Amino acid sequence: DYQDKIVRNCLNTGRGTVVLATAGGKTLTIATLLESIYSVDKNITCALIVPDLGLVTQTYNDFVDYGVNFTFSKWTGAHELDISSNVIICNLGILQSSKSNVEWLKDVDVCVIDEVHKLRKGNKINKLFKQVRTSNIYGFTGTMPEEQIDQWNIVGKVGPVIYEKTSYELRLEDYLANVNVKVLNLEYNTPPRY
Repeated sequence: DYQDKIVRNCLNTGRGTVVLATAGGKTLTIATLLESIYSVDKNITCALIVPDLGLVTQTYNDFVDYGVNFTFSKWTGAHELDISSNVIICNLGILQSSKSNVEWLKDVDVCVIDEVHKLRKGNKINKLFKQVRTSNIYGFTGTMPEEQIDQWNIVGKVGPVIYEKTSYELRLEDYLANVNVKVLNLEYNTPPRY
């Protein structure tokens, strides 16, 4: 139900930041948001920006598992840019590479930034957002940065926090298992040598 609410908030506001705790289903929520937009506009183009290569592959594989209807592709050093895809999943490294042509970003209809908390004020990636002309920008993160200036940077580029659900709330509502911490005190017959 909360993922449905997130998608509705995104569609109603047109931009903004979603703070959803780890294991809350950010990738599924992003896929649902994009599927909802695609159901209205089959020609949608989206840049889905993730921090690293591992998340490019993970997000791509999750989209395969979800059976989404929109077309999607990876753009990395090992995968060519396919601007015919509805959704291009790319990482910060390829976008910041001096060999990459990022002109296509000015023509996207939607921009989604996963792990948006990495968009800190002093980061070089901020310059990239001059290329993005769409006002339909969504950021997803588990936690906002602690520094106020970094929070303002995200809000200024992506939009205000439009939904927030903490790990505590997810546990209270039985979406996540409760955490139990047990401290073990080990006594060795023969202490290890370092």
